[in-house]
Amino acid sequence: MIHSFRSFESFSSLIGRDKDKECLINLLAEPFKVGDAHPLVLPIVGMGGLGKTSLAKSVCDAENVKSHFDLKMEVCVSDDFSLKQVIQKIIKSSTGQRCVDLDGGELEEILNGKKYLLLLDDVWNEEAQKWLLLKTLLSKGADGSKIIVTTRSRRVAEIMGTVAAYNLSLLGQEDCLSLFNKCAFKEGQMELNPNLVGIGKEIVAKCKQVPLAVINLGTQLYGKTDEKEWESVRDSEKWEEEGDGILPALKISYQRLPTHLKRCFLYCSVFPKDYVFADVVLVQFWMAHGLILQSSNPNENLEDVALRYVRELISRCFFQDYVDLNYGASFKMHDLMNDLASSLAQNEFSIIGSQNHRFSKTTRHLSVLDSNAFFHQTLPKISNEVHHVRSIVFADSIVGPTCKTDFEKCLLEFKHLRSLKLMDDSEFEAFPERIGALKHLTYLFFGSNPKIKRLPKSIFKLQNLQTLVIGEGLEELPKDKICAKICKVLEVFGDWLLLDVIA
Repeated sequence: MIHSFRSFESFSSLIGRDKDKECLINLLAEPFKVGDAHPLVLPIVGMGGLGKTSLAKSVCDAENVKSHFDLKMEVCVSDDFSLKQVIQKIIKSSTGQRCVDLDGGELEEILNGKKYLLLLDDVWNEEAQKWLLLKTLLSKGADGSKIIVTTRSRRVAEIMGTVAAYNLSLLGQEDCLSLFNKCAFKEGQMELNPNLVGIGKEIVAKCKQVPLAVINLGTQLYGKTDEKEWESVRDSEKWEEEGDGILPALKISYQRLPTHLKRCFLYCSVFPKDYVFADVVLVQFWMAHGLILQSSNPNENLEDVALRYVRELISRCFFQDYVDLNYGASFKMHDLMNDLASSLAQNEFSIIGSQNHRFSKTTRHLSVLDSNAFFHQTLPKISNEVHHVRSIVFADSIVGPTCKTDFEKCLLEFKHLRSLKLMDDSEFEAFPERIGALKHLTYLFFGSNPKIKRLPKSIFKLQNLQTLVIGEGLEELPKDKICAKICKVLEVFGDWLLLDVIA
């Protein structure tokens, strides 16, 4: 478990945004008047890295805003807009439970008669028809319901907004400098290192007033007093590449990572945007792919080393939204960090979504955002080219795979998998015996399917299996006297059982 380390989010995300926050709060607190749009939709528009999400969440959490609404919900939409997935996410945000009725009836029932506040974060969809279908369902709430939309696209704002978009500006230069100094210097260090203060000012100027770039580079230099190290950031050739200040800064940060952290970071690109990582589960995923180096300290095992990797990436702002829980820690990647990882790893990682079917002969790791599209459109075309795939993450939050037949097809086609991650709510009632054919599998994450009460005996044919993560609905493990392997419950992580397969 991760305990104390320097986290920059608590003091950095809203520096210089007091006026923006006050203005948005005033807009949301205005009472409903006859003739007002229903629901009112307020877009917040700005380039990536300005802090739109942090600002929107801060506004939604303000007491003088929450008191006006019966229900508050937050949903990250991201770039693969699917009506059924957005509905499911809204329902889950409002009830904490998975969606059962995908035709919108359950959502209408939840919203009926309630004045709600909904944050739709990171919206990219520019198809008006998709929005109108969702808006019809959202109109079932009471008068005075309001929606905040964060987006980088002015076209999205035009399609969705019922009031003028709030354009979030670049952060003021003085605020950027203040932000950088808070991230880069220990207490009392600025006075002792005036030369570093000057170099820092030049670095900030190159960040072009983008807060995320400022925070990221500030954290890279935190506590470091070697002028050459600061100058190497200031004089990096990455600044000459095309970009608005944010991508060059993030590439410099990546470039400064040790090799072992670079590899772990890139492997995170197989998970979808806004994915909530669990530390104890992520480290097992890394271990399954041989990414963790053995420690020279005999008292430090691989899990301890991997957790140290997580802590380092958080302290360098490659992960964010860190939450320390009783059974571990959770965190996310900023969507721009996800974009960076995906761009750097694109030769080996492919994403299959409703709008994207990119797959190449160099693909080793697959992220499936739309199971239906994957099984019925993509897989038939690439079935002869998948022998080199080593991991699959089914990131479809509704179903994945949709049925036992699809799952068996997956097991038949991908014979050399090292890791397989399924999401919640698959519909089949029995875990296929064919799983035992995946001789190379070291990591298996099986979603919370309450219908499955036990695992097949063939699971013990997986001679290389190291980690099994499965929902607590499981009632018993298979008993096989001949089998030389047993499963020991290591930890209960929220709703998950993390099982370490040992000899």
